[in-house]
Amino acid sequence: QPEQIHLQLTDDFTEMIVIWATDQRGDAVVEWSSESGSGSANGDSYCYNHDKAFHMAKMTSLAAGEDVTYRVGDGNTWSADYSFTPIDQNADHFEWVAIADHGLSSEALDVTDAIIADSSAQIVTISGDISYADGNQDEWDEWFLTQEESMVSIPWVTAVGNHENEPGIGFVPYEHR
Repeated sequence: QPEQIHLQLTDDFTEMIVIWATDQRGDAVVEWSSESGSGSANGDSYCYNHDKAFHMAKMTSLAAGEDVTYRVGDGNTWSADYSFTPIDQNADHFEWVAIADHGLSSEALDVTDAIIADSSAQIVTISGDISYADGNQDEWDEWFLTQEESMVSIPWVTAVGNHENEPGIGFVPYEHR
């Protein structure tokens, strides 16, 4: 079953990347629909030295400001349906949440709840020290599972901090996730 589903921006506002994890490698497929049309795309599956497989696919030809419903899977097993609204560059108003040094502390979980409750947020930026995994890949899994409720509908843009440079493996987990 797809998990740790999260949206990532590209430099083109008519596109959105979706990344997710599963217990095994397989096909990566995203299907989407909106008022102006629908589509599907095959993506890539990849692994690193961890017990999860990661998948990435790109939605294209999205209309700014128009709700998009999507799901991810391997073509047979699918996630639930999720929705997001591509950023409208010409809008008069833009909601942006900026955080850093997040992790899974009780304070971080309060921030997570606030982001989930902020239904008008259009993007979240996190400036480093994201999960504080420090070499424990299960911490990354738990962090993404905790953030998934917001990350399925709001793209998060990340930057590395010193804790993303993990002992013995460097930035590999950050780059793959």
